[in-house]
Amino acid sequence: MKKKLRVISINFPFADGSVVHTPLDSDRALFDFDVVVIRPPEFSGPWHDLAIYEHLRSVMATKKRELDSLFLQGGVLVVFLDVPDFYRVETRRYGSSGSVIVDNYDFLDNRLAGCVRKGRGDQITYNTSAEPFVSVLKKSTIAWTAYITKVPPAPLDALKFFAHAGAGGALAGKMPYGEGHIIILPNIQHLEEDSKLLYEKGKAQLEPIVLRALDDLDFGTSPGEVIEGTIHEIDGRTSKGSSPGIVEVKGSKNQISQSEFSPFVTKILADSEVKKKYSKGILVGNGLCETEPGNRLGDSVFSPHVLDGAKRNSIALINSVELYWLCCVLLRGDPVDKNAVREAILTGNGYVDLKPFSGQSPF
Repeated sequence: MKKKLRVISINFPFADGSVVHTPLDSDRALFDFDVVVIRPPEFSGPWHDLAIYEHLRSVMATKKRELDSLFLQGGVLVVFLDVPDFYRVETRRYGSSGSVIVDNYDFLDNRLAGCVRKGRGDQITYNTSAEPFVSVLKKSTIAWTAYITKVPPAPLDALKFFAHAGAGGALAGKMPYGEGHIIILPNIQHLEEDSKLLYEKGKAQLEPIVLRALDDLDFGTSPGEVIEGTIHEIDGRTSKGSSPGIVEVKGSKNQISQSEFSPFVTKILADSEVKKKYSKGILVGNGLCETEPGNRLGDSVFSPHVLDGAKRNSIALINSVELYWLCCVLLRGDPVDKNAVREAILTGNGYVDLKPFSGQSPF
């Protein structure tokens, strides 16, 4: 059974039946998933009830702790912007009065709501075509209900916005957070769920997406395993084509280095001793993963030592961005010679250029 991303969605509907849907106050731990999708909740009365305030404050604090754990393990949080909402209770203590407030963005940061404004529209402009989420938004039906007027304070000040509601404010942005990512998107009436986003470096995010992409190209993939009788773990296998393959998936903020490549050679040799036959090594590299995808095509995501080592050891090197590009072609319904792609990889040594198979660039 193929490994899939575990996704939980709060207040946002998905057609995919594998996505878990819950309210924010569910007891489902968010760090039990790979991707968490949240549309901030709308608060309802009765108003000014201290017990309701305490419940909301407790829920927000719990979910914030769970999200901190999610980010530590490389998880992704997707927030769909919606109208900011507040629950206020007036207090009186020792003869003085005041108020306490909880807002519907407190699960992430209690200052974010102050940067969000209510407003409806469907027009959206993009300041880049290289961001993978732009292609997702273009295939979706946008119906934004809120926008961000300024960059939030730290720790969210690293948000890089790539979509705007004209000059009025930002609608979409992303940033690395811990070992994971935070993605901000506008409210969407219909989401293009099938788009593949190959920019992650986390084990839980990148590996299953790569295996799914190879499967879409008729490689006949199977999930990761520990090679029988050894201590070596592989990320997956392929079974179709002129030879079987062993898949290794690597992601890095830098180039894929020799230290990340050389253990793969050992795994291939160990597998050949156990299976009594040689499997083609296929290394999919998501190097320079925090660089815009359109600026990291070609073999530059691999270090010179890796490029040379792959040729010497008959290992195919695949740039994940080019694999994403090829999947975009498939999703558009354009013709792709899957057999030619598969055999180019199974017979290639060193960097295998997928661009000639990929048609119009999504970047």
